[in-house]
Amino acid sequence: MRKCRAWGRGSRLPSDWRTILGFQKTSKVAELPRLELDLATSKVELVDGRYVVHGEVLNSGRAAGSTTALKLVFRKGEDVLGERIYPLVEGPIAPGARISFSRQLDDPPDGTTNVVPIIQ
Repeated sequence: MRKCRAWGRGSRLPSDWRTILGFQKTSKVAELPRLELDLATSKVELVDGRYVVHGEVLNSGRAAGSTTALKLVFRKGEDVLGERIYPLVEGPIAPGARISFSRQLDDPPDGTTNVVPIIQ
C-alpha cells in the first residue's frame, strides 16, 4: 500500500483544497492611491458667462496617483439631464497630498440646477 503523502509531514495540500480549507496564504494587499474629490472645497460658478469647476483632489491612499478625467453629471432635482467627460490629467499626487484644479465647461443642458463633479 502506498503511503499518502498528502496528509503526511512536509506535504502540501492541492491548491483547491487549501482554498476550501482556508489555508491559502494571504498576499500583502498592494498599496494603491485613493483619489477623491474634496466636495467641501469644490464649487461650480459662473465666470464671464461660462461655468467653471474649481476643486481639489486629495489622495488618501498609500501610493502616488494621477487623475485622467473629470466627469460632470448635470441634474435637475433628482433627474439626470446629461453627463460629460472632460480630460483632467493631474498628478502624480503623493499620499496625503492635495492638488487644485479649475476647468471651464461647455454650456450645461437647459434646466440644470445642480452639477455633480466626479474625478476618474
